[in-house]
Amino acid sequence: MFLLVFLLLYGGLQAYVARKAQIAFGLMRRSRLVAWAWAGFMTVAPLLLWPLERCDCRLLVGTLAAVVYGWMGASFLFFCLGLLLDAWHVLARHLRLPVASPRHAFLMVALAVLVLTVHGIHEALNPRVRWVRIVSDKLPAEAGSIRIALISDVHLGVTMGPRRLPTVLEPIQALKPDLLISVGDLVDGGAVHLEGAAARFAAIQPRYGKYAVLGNHEQYQGLKLSLDFHERAGFRVLRAEALEALPGLVIAGVDDPGRGGPGLVSPKGEDSTDDGATLARVPLDKFVIFLKHQPIPPEQGRGHVDLQLSGHTHGGQIYPFYWLTRLRYDYGPGLHALEGGGQLYLSPGTGTWGPPMRVLAPAEITLIELVPARYR
Repeated sequence: MFLLVFLLLYGGLQAYVARKAQIAFGLMRRSRLVAWAWAGFMTVAPLLLWPLERCDCRLLVGTLAAVVYGWMGASFLFFCLGLLLDAWHVLARHLRLPVASPRHAFLMVALAVLVLTVHGIHEALNPRVRWVRIVSDKLPAEAGSIRIALISDVHLGVTMGPRRLPTVLEPIQALKPDLLISVGDLVDGGAVHLEGAAARFAAIQPRYGKYAVLGNHEQYQGLKLSLDFHERAGFRVLRAEALEALPGLVIAGVDDPGRGGPGLVSPKGEDSTDDGATLARVPLDKFVIFLKHQPIPPEQGRGHVDLQLSGHTHGGQIYPFYWLTRLRYDYGPGLHALEGGGQLYLSPGTGTWGPPMRVLAPAEITLIELVPARYR
């Protein structure tokens, strides 16, 4: 069903671009055939590329991914801007105002897409550091200020390979955090293209450690490969587990339900997605950080959570998608108060999935500073 819906929607988008090109330039038989053949190939290209991501031919797969996913982002932008211009043309004709010719309209939209694509690639390659300060009387004064570097949805793979990794790791190293936390989708399908990435993460050694939970894409890749990468990178993966990272501060985490099915079992043989059972084990007198890939507060044990850290939505990644994520989830990127106390911080993501760009949804590394109320 997913593939059918994808082909219908994405195929319609590609048909829109091809039709606009045909009208704008008056394409004749041969040129028109090329335009529609390109639209058809690009419709199915992502489906052909996904199984190739595990292929060891890095140059070929990387080049194909850049073309296919780059076109995916550019064509989506063209579709959105083209629809806006179409709406304006309808209104302008109704008001008897002049409108651009099909060719000029196509070129204007194409130029805007080019500018947005270049800007979006720049935004993806340069994650911003956002500072968030949280004060709590549950934090022990003797611990002092605790600095947490938060990353999410890095999607290490064919588009986010080792050459782009310094854009994430160098800012983290400069922050000198006490804790490094990943809230899912650290790795993606192209795990064979991550030579040296685990070692680079392992070189970062915050004094209170590194913790992570699994996202949905890490399950698509395979739990064994994902867990092996996290282990080599020095992360403690919390799968329906809670532990005291330092006196007075507990970190708990669960697996993302992802596609469900067998395999989502914790090392203790429990349901590793059960946040209620996990939080039931945490003490109420300690500050509890709860790691969960999707920004859905727990139904049970919500009062046990002082700070939930989540990701998954990418902040939409390419702006119009922001509103689609808001239809699914109650929260946009940033800090939110939860019912029953506690707060949720939703990361807009540190990497990209699919199109290697971010348009009006900057990549982010979050520095969360926990401050004891009596320490100030």
